[in-house]
Amino acid sequence: MTIEYDISNNEYHNERPGYSSTFIKTAWHKSIYHAKNGSSSIAMAVADLGTSVHAMTLEPEKDLVRCGPETRRGNAWKEAYAAAEADGATLLPEKEYYQAEDMAEALLKHAEAGEILKAKDKICEASIFVTHPNGLKLKVRPDIYVPSMSILADVKTAQSSEPRAFARQAWSLGYPIQGAFYKMLAELAGWKVDSFAFLTVEKDKPYTAHVHYLSNEAIAWGTGVVNHVLDQIKSREQSKDWSPDWGPHSFIELPAWLSNNDQEEKIDV
Repeated sequence: MTIEYDISNNEYHNERPGYSSTFIKTAWHKSIYHAKNGSSSIAMAVADLGTSVHAMTLEPEKDLVRCGPETRRGNAWKEAYAAAEADGATLLPEKEYYQAEDMAEALLKHAEAGEILKAKDKICEASIFVTHPNGLKLKVRPDIYVPSMSILADVKTAQSSEPRAFARQAWSLGYPIQGAFYKMLAELAGWKVDSFAFLTVEKDKPYTAHVHYLSNEAIAWGTGVVNHVLDQIKSREQSKDWSPDWGPHSFIELPAWLSNNDQEEKIDV
């Protein structure tokens, strides 16, 4: 088990071995084959906005976001982009830069999110490397951990911070699996974690922020999924077979909401 506090995001993702929460979520929602062989399809502009909000809220003192020209076209952008990249910073077009600033400000001014993000003992972007009891090497890079509050949190930009809307998004994208994975690895590394929260901010005005805690039941469900998938991965490593476990064919069954009464009604086509 190791915790490293000063390695870059690139080194963590590309140079250090270990299964991540993204691998686990992909394996659960699609297949181990997709997790093993797939790649991210997120648009650069979307990724850059999220990265910038993270930097502005978690580590503002590092000046990791730069305001560029109005658009991503032309030599002015290319030159500014090269300079930012050389400094390990993210470059945003002018309008998006001020959008990111407003989003970050909304999170920092939110009573509960701001308390977490501005905690004096916060630990941001630490990289944790552990070995699961089944022998697999795992890694995680939590956005923020606050020892005095025993809380792990993840900053997310969202279409909606409204609790019901974000809960639907959370379940559809496997966020409880992510939270359970983060909590499991942090505890294996020796951190005390009583709760896990998503700190969300909307991408459009008025940039509403909110704190969404994972319930004990959600964490327990996610932990079960994580351990199940890790056992599957262990088995696949031993067999060297990473193919989907869907079989050659499947059946589309009649859904429960289509009752027998519905079937008795004649529908003209």
